[in-house]
Amino acid sequence: MQANPDQHIFMARVAEQAQDYEEMTDQLLQLLAKRGLEITSDERNLLSIAFKNQIAQIYVTLQNVHALMESKDETIASQNKQDNSKTQKIQEKLKEPYIVYGKVQDAGKSPLKRYEMILQDKIYDKCMRVISQINEHVLEKKLDFNDDLNEKTRSGIQQPQVSRKTENLAFFKKLVGDYYTYIAQNVDDERFPEAFQNALNQYDKITELNLPFCHPITQGIALNRALLTYKLACNFKFKDESYYQLSDEIKMFPQSSNIKDKSPVHELRQSILNRAKDEANKSAECLMDKNYFNLSEDDQTDLKIITDTLKENVLVWQTISFPDEYLPLDPKENDSA
Repeated sequence: MQANPDQHIFMARVAEQAQDYEEMTDQLLQLLAKRGLEITSDERNLLSIAFKNQIAQIYVTLQNVHALMESKDETIASQNKQDNSKTQKIQEKLKEPYIVYGKVQDAGKSPLKRYEMILQDKIYDKCMRVISQINEHVLEKKLDFNDDLNEKTRSGIQQPQVSRKTENLAFFKKLVGDYYTYIAQNVDDERFPEAFQNALNQYDKITELNLPFCHPITQGIALNRALLTYKLACNFKFKDESYYQLSDEIKMFPQSSNIKDKSPVHELRQSILNRAKDEANKSAECLMDKNYFNLSEDDQTDLKIITDTLKENVLVWQTISFPDEYLPLDPKENDSA
């Protein structure tokens, strides 16, 4: 006997209370398969909670590992100034295979670095699973909006030409973009450029739906765009050609075949970061938009949270100064420069 939608919602809430987010996700995906774009805003919120909590613990663990790596680097650097006698033994030890969670990891990397790579892989796999499920249950299905053109959203709240189906479609497109953003924020290997570009492509598709400037989904996208741009400033790798198409700043970055020419990469990073700040400041003005007071109370609350986050990010980014970094301009050149 198949469960009806109400039973799926009930079991999802039970699973949430039990902090069994895998089961919560499974129940809501069954609901999504039945309702598609007809789901309510409350059900959307449940989906967001389920998806986010699947990766939340791994994310926290990864941040803790990063903190340990930084503190360990500082400790090792301090110790090396006093005693270099153990350096050779450490280097030999790192050449040995290392096992974490039953997997043999790359030799030559520290245990913490290997653990970091495992956690990054887990986040990547979880995010790609979410993306695949949303595509399967919603975005790859044939969508019909003919009966929905004049529907207003949010219990009669007047918003220009935004139906519930359109808003739900924007929500799921944004969700896919968000999980590509999570990947970009948490990996620093060859997967970053692809995730970065996929996230922006997904967000660009939402502009075709013409949501109001002050809509929480629109501003949520603005927040994530700024975060992506900031991450690009930190992650930019001049030797990786795939990075050279990710932003206008990088496209305009002068390249030279003369290996003696050097370019201030830190200035490029700062330029990208400045764009992130500009985007955040512009989006934070949404509270002055004429449609703001037509939003529901919940949407106004969401919007204030988003704009506060944007402003906080700008304050943090204003304190960032990248160290001087001069590298060969041509990404194909070798390390000998």
